Amino acid sequence: MVARIRRAGAVILGKSNMPTANADFQTSNPIYGRTNNPWDLARTPGGSVGGGAAAVAAGLSSMDLGSEIGGSLRTPAHFTGIFGHKSSFRAMPVTGHLPPGPEMSRCEISEIDMVCGGAMARSANDLELLLRAVAGPTAAESAGLRLEFPPPRAASLPTFGSPPGSRIRSYRSMRRFVPFSEDSLPRLRPIGHALTSSRLCPSGSRSRMRSFRRSSTARLPGILTTRRSPRRAPSTSCARCC
Repeated sequence: MVARIRRAGAVILGKSNMPTANADFQTSNPIYGRTNNPWDLARTPGGSVGGGAAAVAAGLSSMDLGSEIGGSLRTPAHFTGIFGHKSSFRAMPVTGHLPPGPEMSRCEISEIDMVCGGAMARSANDLELLLRAVAGPTAAESAGLRLEFPPPRAASLPTFGSPPGSRIRSYRSMRRFVPFSEDSLPRLRPIGHALTSSRLCPSGSRSRMRSFRRSSTARLPGILTTRRSPRRAPSTSCARCC
């Protein structure tokens, strides 16, 4: 992905912070510490691509690349008020993106099941620009695969295809993490949607998440540590938010 956006003229700023083993809904690790939400330094930007989300939201960078299985891009995008996109499986190459790094290409491993490339930006137009530059088969796949972008189904929420009466859910417990305005939800009613309020974690989801983390990190010996990273006071410098 990096090689493709370089060819498209992008300037690479560097790598951003992430949680240990890229498997958490916050962004903290024992090496680089904790990433804070640039909108409120007492809150988290989410995870696992929290450092990239904080950088884009703070204006440090215009776009960020990452990967996702079940929320690594879209969760921090939601927490920081930007746009996040998880592409379809194998639509964006992730060669060299996962541990042990570039050596994976020499081992002829180009992707891991369910891991999808994706991106974050401050607008949907920027996301489309980035995806058109990055998406597509690898050189080895190009003989048998081709990717074409269809026209967008809609350009605004009222025309996005949700039938009148569709439910839009508000998670009460998310308000601990994300600045929340009670005035924002009623604005969706005029376009015909029903609003419901719910808990963040459905019954049994916590135990399923623990099982997923144990199974996904069991293949990464030596990366995890049993110690929790120490809590630090939120930084007041923008440079420390990502």
